[in-house]
Amino acid sequence: MDTHRIYITGVSQGGGLTTAAAGLRPQNAGAMAIVPGLCRIAWASPSEGRGAWGPTFEEGPNYADMARMAQYFETAYLVPNIRSRFVMFHRPLG
Repeated sequence: MDTHRIYITGVSQGGGLTTAAAGLRPQNAGAMAIVPGLCRIAWASPSEGRGAWGPTFEEGPNYADMARMAQYFETAYLVPNIRSRFVMFHRPLG
């Protein structure tokens, strides 16, 4: 039994965190993300008539700063680092 290699799994936001953990911890035995959230977060400004999510800046939304900050948790930036077995389940769109 290898106690240093683990399998990780999660559903929805847990699936997104599973994806992030798989990218941040390459020594995993494997990972399974089920309908993962956190992928390609849509940043919105309150002035655009939608609810805002993410960091706020006094001078208003600065999308370049937000994009740099998102690299720390946006799973799309972490997927290239996955080195273990990885399975993703997702429902069809539409």
